[in-house]
Amino acid sequence: MDEREQFATNFQKMFNACGKKQKDFADEVGVSQALISAFLLGKNIPSLFTFKRLCHALECDYEDLLGKVDEE
Repeated sequence: MDEREQFATNFQKMFNACGKKQKDFADEVGVSQALISAFLLGKNIPSLFTFKRLCHALECDYEDLLGKVDEE
């Protein structure tokens, strides 16, 4: 699974768990509902600024959305 798929999978799980509607969540993050949908479908990935706002809205750490970074 590549990074885009990993993000989409993790974001789907966390978004579904938050219980918010896409429109309400998009308003909270400051993006369009279409962009949230694109993230959920794995068609797009967020900018760093938007990623930070997603983490804040979901009350999570970046590793929750990206997965743990393998240390060598």
